[in-house]
Parts: sequence; structure tokens; C-alpha cells
Amino acid sequence: MKTILVLFGGCSTEYEVSLHSAYAVLSHMDPARYTPLAVGITREGQWLCYTGDLSRLEDGTWQQAADCIPCTPLVEREAHALLLLDGSGRRLLFDAVFPVLHGKNGEDGTVQGLFELAGVPVIGCGTLSSALCMDKDRAHQLAALAGIRVPRSHVFHSSDDFSRIAQAAEELGYPVFVKPVRAGSSFGITKVSGPEELPAAMEEAFRHDSAVILEETIPGFEVGCAVMGNEELTVGLVDEIALSEGFFNYEEKYTLKTSAIHCPARIPPEKAAEIQAAAKTIYRALDCRVFARVDLFLTPDGEIVFNEVNTIPRFTAHSLHPPRPPPPQPLPQHDAGHRHFLWGAGDPPDRVGGGGMRTVSIPREQIFQGPLVLVNRAHPLHEKERSALTSVDPHHPDILLESRARQLLSACIQKAGGQREIVPVSGWRSQQEQQRIWDDSMAEHGETFTRQYVALPGCSEHQTGLAIDLGKAAGYIDFIRPAFPYDGVCGRFRRLAARYGFIERYQRGKEEVTGISAEPWHFRYVGAPHAQLMETNGLCLEEYRDFLRQGPRSVALENGRMAQVFYVPAAGAVTEVEVPEGCCQISGDNVEGFILTWWGDTHENG
Repeated sequence: MKTILVLFGGCSTEYEVSLHSAYAVLSHMDPARYTPLAVGITREGQWLCYTGDLSRLEDGTWQQAADCIPCTPLVEREAHALLLLDGSGRRLLFDAVFPVLHGKNGEDGTVQGLFELAGVPVIGCGTLSSALCMDKDRAHQLAALAGIRVPRSHVFHSSDDFSRIAQAAEELGYPVFVKPVRAGSSFGITKVSGPEELPAAMEEAFRHDSAVILEETIPGFEVGCAVMGNEELTVGLVDEIALSEGFFNYEEKYTLKTSAIHCPARIPPEKAAEIQAAAKTIYRALDCRVFARVDLFLTPDGEIVFNEVNTIPRFTAHSLHPPRPPPPQPLPQHDAGHRHFLWGAGDPPDRVGGGGMRTVSIPREQIFQGPLVLVNRAHPLHEKERSALTSVDPHHPDILLESRARQLLSACIQKAGGQREIVPVSGWRSQQEQQRIWDDSMAEHGETFTRQYVALPGCSEHQTGLAIDLGKAAGYIDFIRPAFPYDGVCGRFRRLAARYGFIERYQRGKEEVTGISAEPWHFRYVGAPHAQLMETNGLCLEEYRDFLRQGPRSVALENGRMAQVFYVPAAGAVTEVEVPEGCCQISGDNVEGFILTWWGDTHENG
């Protein structure tokens, strides 16, 4: 029989939330396996051992009872004891502590650090993880480094000039969210619709923390899931928060007056799997342990954006960790405006279903989206500004790629052993940056050189967020033509690149087709099956579409899996096509049609 010290209350604005959570935990603890030792921390910081009726936690009157004894934990290493301060000198032993504390002075690593110092096992995340997850800005920075898209934001302190704050809000665009950097349960958060509301929102946020973060509004809705475990992780069902107005603030979280929680979320299984994978990535990036809840946004374009991690999720009747799933229900039929949720631009999950066919509807505008868009002088990029970008690595924070491409690039460099010898030179470029590079090259090198090695603004692959220039580490690296030889570690990277979805975009002998001179340093992410098909058949991207128009193609992948690739020309405003059941990716070609990729197992397809 284990004795568990359950801490509740605390010196936090979330004091009342903690009482409700503690009631739920103590009410559901298995008496055959655990003996609870309930200790409440008052708003003033007094520790009280509580032995009274649990119902008094729910109504908030617990500390008025005679069943409270002042106490303090012993910080002697391995003592694992609570000292009662009633003059008796009694010690109450326990085996582990469960801090059911929300917000500051409980969920932010303070209590975790106290008990870790005393050598007491803590149920939940440790000191560092708790502190990082509580800090919205630092959590976002680490998630971004892990390849997860995060909202654009700015952090301010009370000493900062208000004109800078107002300028940042204008830059992010209204409506903007104003949040305390370190607070929970949506305390101090305001959705600001215009500049006239900003001063009051900042004042409210500063009431809860000395630092305030301004975040852009992410369109779409909130999703999330529980993650449990240490080395081996278990991920719960994805839930969805449906709002009829406003945002999921403190009142809505505990009353659900105008909102509802759907579990499982009303999204296709493929997108749910992608959300679960992102949650695992964030969980590991922030060094979470035992359990946590990861909250994200799902945009109308099917992008996943990180929101926050709750290391001590609420355990109330309306809590989201762990959600109690309702009876299985069929997925709703999404209208054409939501069909893009079904097939994003990223690679598929590890396991897919099989058997049967289904009809999908592809809107014409998807011609211009996806990892296989052809961008050159004849086919300019339609979307010049990309949003799902992340830093290639901490040493080059200004060099950006789309999240999936960045993850696979890092994996390929690591597999090649090039962490110290291969450096990124140039990634995503805005229209303005590409124009500047073009103008500077014209002025310095002339028109002939520039047309050979610099793409016209609006016609550059770098504007997709899917292209990267790589160089071999050296004292000087040419920005336009970095050295990236065919031997050594660079050669090993080349041999591995197709497995990770990258092609050498401008090959020798293809200059007349691509319109660009050979660039051994320029790599483009297209996805593993396509990169392998192009490499095997000696194709550049300009030739790949015609190759696929000749008929379906198959490629064997690792681990006994295979991919089948089809080309479908666009037909009117919406193109309907039958595809096999399972995981399907749809990418536009930026010309006149779509490239469909289906993944399955070799034994399923002969």
C-alpha cells in the first residue's frame, strides 16, 4: 500500500480550480492500492493537513474545519515525511507527492523543485519541464525548434514603452490575444479587437504576471489530447472545442455555457493521427514526464499550430484530461470547404488502412498548394507568403523551412554525419528578399550571371519554404553559389537525400529544361516516394508531371511499405476522383492538375 501526498489549493489565482481537481483525484483514488494524505495550501501559503469531508473541498470551506493541522514537509534527503506543527512532533510518512496545483507556485516547477531536492518522487512533470511549459514564450520557442508551427508573438514587460506594444499589435494584426506569459486557466487573457482595447488588456495581463505576450489570432478551432508516459508514450483521443462565440476563457472552461467539447474530434482519422504525432513531438521537446495535456489549433487549411502544454491538467467535470470518450459515432460528412482536412501536404502516418475505394473532391485552388508544386519562370508561385515555417536549427534562427521539410532535412544531415560539416545557407525567402537578391546580383554580376543562378522574384523555389541551399562549413561561404561537393559528408548526404524526400533540384545536363544552371547546393523537398521516383528515372521536377501522365507509378519504400502515385488533371471548380481507402496525399502541380499519393503495405497490393 502506497501513501500519496496530494497537494491542493496554493498561492495562485487558480486556487479554486485546484480544489475541484483535488476533489476529483481524492474521490477516485483506488483505496486498495493507495492511501491518500491530503494537504492543502491556503491562499496565504499556510500548509494544512486535512482529514475532513471531501465535499468541503468542492464548496471551498475546507480550511474552516477543525480537521486541519498545520504542517510542513521535511526537506531532509529521503525523509519522505510531513511534520505536524501541533506540538506533537508527529511525522506522517508518504511514498510520493501528487501536486494537484494549478498555475504559479505549483505548476511552474516551484513545488516540483522542493520535493526533488528532498528526494521525493513527484507524480507528473519535473522541475525544468514544469517551468518551461508554464512559460508560453519559451515553450513556443522550443516547439518551433522541434519543427512545430507556433503563433507569431511579441513579449513585453511593464517597463516597456506602450508605443512599442501598440506597434507590435498592429504588426500582428487585430484581433490579437494579450496573455500573461506565466498563468493558466485563461486568467488575464483578453482578445483585443482594436487599439482602443489594448491598454486595458495589457493592464489586466500585468496583474497576473510581470511579462505579457501578444499573439496573433490563429483561425480555426482548438484541438488537443492527453499524452502519458516517459520513454514509451500513450496518446489519448483528440478532442475538439466548439465555440459559438468569444474564446475558451476561464468561464467557458468551467461552465461550457456557449461551447461544447467533442471527443473524438469531428475530423478525419488521418488528421487526428497527425495531431497526435505533433503532441508527442511537443511532449518530448519540453521534456514532459508521466502525463500532460497538449493543446493546439487546427486551421481551415489543415495546419496544426501549437498553443500550450498543461503539465497539471484540470480534473474537473469539464476537464479535457483524460476525456471520457462517447459511444463511437460515424464521422460527419464535411462539405467541400473542409475536405482539405483529409489530405494535407505532409507525409502519412506510419500505419494506414486498406481495402475499398472512396470518392474525394478536390477544389481547383489546390492546384497551387502542396509539396510538388512546380515553380519556375513559366509557372510563378501563387502563394508567395508561407506561414508554417520554422528555424532550420538553433545556430541559424533566420533560415526557415516548412516544418516537415525541416524535420527531414535535420534527420538526413544527422544520418550522413554532417552536423558539423553541412550548414544551411539560404531557406525560405519573402518576395522582398528575393527582389533584393535579384537586384544586388544584377548590380554586382550582371544579367547573364543573375539569370543563370538567381530566380526571378515570384518564380523562386525559395519562396515555397520547401527549398534549401546547403554549403560545406568553411571560413567563407558564397551566398549565391556555396560549395557543396560530391564527395565526403556532402556525398553521403546526396546518397541519402531521396530517402528523406529531397532532390537535387538543378542537375547537370538539365539546364535547358529547368532554365537554371546546375546548382549542386540547391535541394528541394518533394516527399520520399517522389524523390525516389525522380532519382531512379533521372527526372527533374519539370519532367516529373509528364512522367506521371503516362500512367500510375509504384515505388517500394522501407519497412515493407509501398506508395502508388497517380496524376489527375483538374476538371472545373471541383475535381472528383476515386482513391483507395487508406492514407492519401493530394498535391497540386502549379500547372493544371493534382498528384495523388497512396500508401499501403506491399502484401496488400501484391
